[in-house]
Amino acid sequence: MFKSGIIRRPRTVIIDDDIVIMALLRTYLHLRGYDVLTSRELRGCPIYGEELECGLKQPCADIMIIDFNMPRLNGIELIKTQTARKCKIPSKNKALMTGYSDLLSQSIVDELNYAFFEKPLDFNRLAAWFDECEKRMDLSQPLAINRKEKRLPYVDQIKYMTHANNDVMNGVAINISVSGMCLKISTPLVQEQTITIISSNAKPWQASVKWLMNSGDGSYVAGLQHR
Repeated sequence: MFKSGIIRRPRTVIIDDDIVIMALLRTYLHLRGYDVLTSRELRGCPIYGEELECGLKQPCADIMIIDFNMPRLNGIELIKTQTARKCKIPSKNKALMTGYSDLLSQSIVDELNYAFFEKPLDFNRLAAWFDECEKRMDLSQPLAINRKEKRLPYVDQIKYMTHANNDVMNGVAINISVSGMCLKISTPLVQEQTITIISSNAKPWQASVKWLMNSGDGSYVAGLQHR
């Protein structure tokens, strides 16, 4: 389905206060191979908060689906706010959905030039839209990283072992958090791969690769989470 040589899974952000719809979409997208981030609140940016302008070089996701009828701020207002703040997600990869289509005039939908889905969702139509979005994706390019917890600077030589061949490899930890670390390596790992971290001052521990970013200098940075 996706381009060859990928180093990450595609990512979708879903913004909806309807937990049933959110659960259905999350299940559908997981089956499609997506990393799914969800939010039940509308903000200027559901990933990075109330920033006045997006300072990221890469988008935080490949696709965003936004419910129209939300408290405080409707989906169109959110999209306009994100556009003003220079959101990096392509507008063609954003969609509005609503169970109250009478509140939206067709002229507004046409003017925005975003995809529009009525509830209950037609998953055949939704699948066709995702097919089109995926043609525009470049999964060899990294996304900006969703950082929910504080990361502390930390530099240390790290040995790790992949379970595929049991070879001991070398890497450099560049920061740590409560749940794991970022590890700079010379050989790419695979998202969701399990590796064993071998430390000289602690017991070996297993980690799951949550994301992988090409640094552009022949090395990679992997986000690791304790298993």
